[in-house]
Amino acid sequence: MTQEEMIQAWKDTNRRLEKLEREMGHGDRRGPLMQKRRTALDDLARRYKTFAIIGMVFIPVMFAFYNRLFPEVANKWTAWLFCVYFGTASCMDWWLFSKVRSIDVVGMNAEEVARRAAYCKKRHHLFMAILIPMMLIVMIFFIYSIRMDYVLIQGAVIGACFGIYGGIRQYRNFMADYSMLIGES
Repeated sequence: MTQEEMIQAWKDTNRRLEKLEREMGHGDRRGPLMQKRRTALDDLARRYKTFAIIGMVFIPVMFAFYNRLFPEVANKWTAWLFCVYFGTASCMDWWLFSKVRSIDVVGMNAEEVARRAAYCKKRHHLFMAILIPMMLIVMIFFIYSIRMDYVLIQGAVIGACFGIYGGIRQYRNFMADYSMLIGES
């Protein structure tokens, strides 16, 4: 076989391999498992960034809404508590976003990816252990500040039920993505 024939055979093989990769959807040469892990990582980062932005937006919204609804001076403390809560949650989510974005599934080995994902998962649980009691305290102050208006109390309870449902659903999504990254079944 001459050198030109070898070069041509090599090019033909390369073209067939690229065509096969395109057909199978593995064009980035990482394979289907790494593509899924990249997707789980991207979902985590997107979710953390979204919650961080929502938390920052809720600070002025809650303060303006609460001060307009309850202009009494005594109730302004509850508005400040809401602002502190959403600011804290936003900072925690932004920190987790930055840590998750620093995970490079292409440049790191699988053990390092799993180790960093496990670290972020632990911090997620730690932050939840801080934020859930914090929200309970804020809700107690809120319900105390509207204790004479039973319609608002009912609205707060219904809103809390929806919040708990949404929170559990998001928590399960977060944990599913972490399980994918860590390699847990």
